[in-house]
Amino acid sequence: MNRVKDQRSRSSKPLTIHVSAQSGDLSSVQKFLRETPSLLNDRNPVMANTPLHVSAGHNSVEVVKFLLNLEGPEKVELEAKNMYGETPLHLAAKNGCNEAAGLLLSHGAFVEATANT
Repeated sequence: MNRVKDQRSRSSKPLTIHVSAQSGDLSSVQKFLRETPSLLNDRNPVMANTPLHVSAGHNSVEVVKFLLNLEGPEKVELEAKNMYGETPLHLAAKNGCNEAAGLLLSHGAFVEATANT
């Protein structure tokens, strides 16, 4: 029996601002925010993470820098909490993303924020 090779990409995730932020795809993040600025602090449906959460937690440093320095009417929520009460700094620290953690701290992230117990 002949099998047809699957030609689709192994990654079948739809491209979202969260996927782009996680993978460090700065140009896609910029495009999403140009087209829909309200996505800046958008929560993903699974963990309620923002783009800053996922970029910090995966050490996507260029995306973190961009989000922290973004000029405009909306500002990134530095202390946003996900479903576990974790801030972007929690995720960066938990995952050993020292450069992202340093950027968050240099922008005033609250070191003593507590997650849910």
